[in-house]
Amino acid sequence: MREINRLCRQFCEAFRDPEIDGGVNLLRAIATTTTTAVLHSTGLERQRFDQAEIKEDLRFKTLPPFDFDVAPSGQVPCYRVVEFVVERGSISFHHAIHYTLSWLIECGRNISSEKMRITMFTAANQARGRIHTIQPGMANSVNDAVLVGLGPEDLLLVMFDYPLRVCAWLAQMKAGMWVRNGLSLRHQMSQYRGVSSRDFAYYRDIFLLQTALVVCNPSRVLASIAHRFGMVEWMARNYMPRAGYEDSQLVDVAEEFVHLLVILLTDRTSLTAIDDSTHLTHENIKRDIAHVLCFKPLSFSDLSTRLSDKLLDSDMFQDVLEEVANFRPPEGLSDSGTFELKPEHLDLVDPYSAHYTKNQRDEAENIYKEWMAKKTGKNASDIVFEPKLRPITSGMFSDLPRFAGTGLFAQIVHQCLEYVISSKECTPSIPPTRVETFLQVILHLILAAVLEDNSEENDMVEEHSNSFNWNALSKTREIKAGRLTIVGLLEKISITTDFSASGPKIRHILKRLWQKRPRTYSSATASLRFPFDRIDTNSPAIDLDNDKETKKKQALERQAKVMAQFQAQQQQFLSQSGNIDWGEEDFSDMESDTDAAPEKKMWKYPSGTCILCQEETNDSRLYGTFALVQDSTILRQTDIRDSERIREVLKTPSSLDRSAEELRPFGVSGENRTTIKRLDSSGGEVTSEKVGLSKGFNAKSTLRGPVTTGCGHIMHYSCFEQYNGATQRRHTQQIARQHPENTAFKEFVCPLCKALGNTFLPITWKGKEESPLVPLSPSESFDQWIDTGLKQSLSQQQNIAVLMDKEKSHSQPYTDIFMDYLSKNLVLPLSTKIDQLTASSGSASAAIQQITSAQMPMPGIFPPSEDPSPSSPLQQTSSPSDSSMLELLQIYQRMKKTLKTNNVGSAFNNNTEANSSDELVHTDSLIRSFGFSIAAVEIAQRGIESEHGST
Repeated sequence: MREINRLCRQFCEAFRDPEIDGGVNLLRAIATTTTTAVLHSTGLERQRFDQAEIKEDLRFKTLPPFDFDVAPSGQVPCYRVVEFVVERGSISFHHAIHYTLSWLIECGRNISSEKMRITMFTAANQARGRIHTIQPGMANSVNDAVLVGLGPEDLLLVMFDYPLRVCAWLAQMKAGMWVRNGLSLRHQMSQYRGVSSRDFAYYRDIFLLQTALVVCNPSRVLASIAHRFGMVEWMARNYMPRAGYEDSQLVDVAEEFVHLLVILLTDRTSLTAIDDSTHLTHENIKRDIAHVLCFKPLSFSDLSTRLSDKLLDSDMFQDVLEEVANFRPPEGLSDSGTFELKPEHLDLVDPYSAHYTKNQRDEAENIYKEWMAKKTGKNASDIVFEPKLRPITSGMFSDLPRFAGTGLFAQIVHQCLEYVISSKECTPSIPPTRVETFLQVILHLILAAVLEDNSEENDMVEEHSNSFNWNALSKTREIKAGRLTIVGLLEKISITTDFSASGPKIRHILKRLWQKRPRTYSSATASLRFPFDRIDTNSPAIDLDNDKETKKKQALERQAKVMAQFQAQQQQFLSQSGNIDWGEEDFSDMESDTDAAPEKKMWKYPSGTCILCQEETNDSRLYGTFALVQDSTILRQTDIRDSERIREVLKTPSSLDRSAEELRPFGVSGENRTTIKRLDSSGGEVTSEKVGLSKGFNAKSTLRGPVTTGCGHIMHYSCFEQYNGATQRRHTQQIARQHPENTAFKEFVCPLCKALGNTFLPITWKGKEESPLVPLSPSESFDQWIDTGLKQSLSQQQNIAVLMDKEKSHSQPYTDIFMDYLSKNLVLPLSTKIDQLTASSGSASAAIQQITSAQMPMPGIFPPSEDPSPSSPLQQTSSPSDSSMLELLQIYQRMKKTLKTNNVGSAFNNNTEANSSDELVHTDSLIRSFGFSIAAVEIAQRGIESEHGST
């Protein structure tokens, strides 16, 4: 499908220069493609393409009237929109005909909006005529009378509804509403929005929605967008989630709806005719590089995977990259050079960009605020990101900001702000922090709409209705707190303590409103009381720095007065009580305070967000990380019979914590240079150096052992089981595919970074106290401990061999050590259930059977086979800790099978009885893997410079 989308663009490149023939051929191509797209979108070709997404007849729905959308005659219009429910209908991500039309329209973006509107309406009329000419009984006969009565704008809305459905579908996927459809649908979404496809798919749908706002009635298009996202009910203050939604998902979809409006208003990519110029291409490359490098430095290969092929193939890409980024050369053999964004180019970053995720948006905005705080000396919380909107002076998209001036747009903003105020009563299950994130997106949309409104205060009253600033300051709606405007709602939000973080952005919006319409703003805010200083002053500019300095000075003066008053009261008290005999005071406590022990610091094991369910990991659910355990020959042994290897050992530097770049290649591998003499063209003798092949290392002089590597990503074990099950089903359903993992060896790939793994390592240990960075002072020397302490430990009765005959084994001392160690080091839910491991005969299967027998019996037609014994130590219901202990045993059983399947060396490999049972053997392989992995890390760090005192 990706290649088909590329062919759509390649075909339309033939119309890239419409000035050659005055645009005649381009307009004819646009009209023909529009007619074809309209006929296909209405479902006339369903019988021809029976596998396509169109399964049902076309239906329209009339929406209730909106209060703010009043016509000049005083009537409130009711809009007809396409009736379609995203969560129940058939949808496809890709629409090649629509993509072709979008590329053709992009070629003609320099054409006036009126001419483009006439062209597309004429094409819609031609499609309408084709519909009327189809006779009943034909293959494509029209059975729906509604379709026959549609006008040209209705047909265009039907065509534009398909990219709108995809955008609403994406919003629902981000809200977690399509999780049950498996990883395949999530993979399709990532491909649709991925770097390699978004220019040919996702951005095409955004471009078509912007075209709809220009060609059709913008209020009607806004009503269609609101209906498709399920936001029409909000206009009637119905915040109850509809079927298939949860409260949190409803807010997530609403946030994506507002973010889509932000993208439609602020994304100016490919909207102006000069976007093909060299200067604009240069600016686009700078902007895209800044959006990628603003988070962290990246290598060139990583940077290339995050940029489109169009930018990478540009001749000026390398020059632009050198202009906006600094190159840091690699350090060591395993390192790679990275590019770091220059700080002065952080102003190119737009946190609300279309290809950013929600987390990336928050991170990018925080990075921008911190950079501006350092640049201006202000507090980062007071910095407000203001979108830098590229002006559209000519072409068909010069009227794009017109939709922000409609009454329906103002009512959408008003209703979203009203929900923020009443969220505690309407949706009490949603925390205020989640609502505050939703509020930040709304405020950014308001700020962009205020900046795009170029109407003047002296315009006629009829023209005020097309001004968002006038609508925000004048149009009111009845709520519980009274009839309030958008500015009035901002005042209510600004005094709410839960949304105090939005105060700077609200103040910035008010400042821009006052600058645009000072008289209207003064009259609209006369009765409002904001928690910050009023900004409608006569001063030409608002100096926030002076205000802060004044407040700080006043606070210091008040503090000095309070301290002087307190000191005077203290002197008065001492003078009045000077004759009192206080006796001898013991100041030992004060002395002990000065010698108090330093605060203990705890080192905690890794935790974070589960990469599958996106929930925070904690002790309530068992979690861990991935690892790949495999045999390796990374440990070498010096062959004492090889003189060259002995010489190499003797030349090894005394400290391997220092950089050894000047010595590489070291030892025998570097002895591959020979000096040769040859004759040049003039007959003279020239001495040169020749680099040949080095002597290889003998493979027999290695120590083979298991090494564990991992990517470090964290996941719940229950989520891992679901993901592993999906991997197993993928192997059975896609047998012709070359899969990256081999499930016969218990292999899988990390869902995030695609690293290969075969083991799940549980993280179940408590944090450890960090040792202070002070010189060690042991009570005895190491030699004394070897002579006395170690011998005493080895001679104790409990340190006897347990791998002997059953009648001669003495395992109780080891069991006590085992129980004591786990009770002190495991996390709390597991440490209280250790007795379950020893309640049976000791086998893991018995322990699992004992835990699973405590499950709650199913009522109704599934009664328990027999009642549990009253003397059972377990309860009738299983607690989360029981489930965690069961999962922990399953993890170690899976680990045992992994070691056995991958032929990792163990003393139990030849023990058929131990391997056939459920005993958790192969523990020696785990210990050896631990030691070999430490050695492998040490080998990788040899000859790399490290800071003094670090390891």
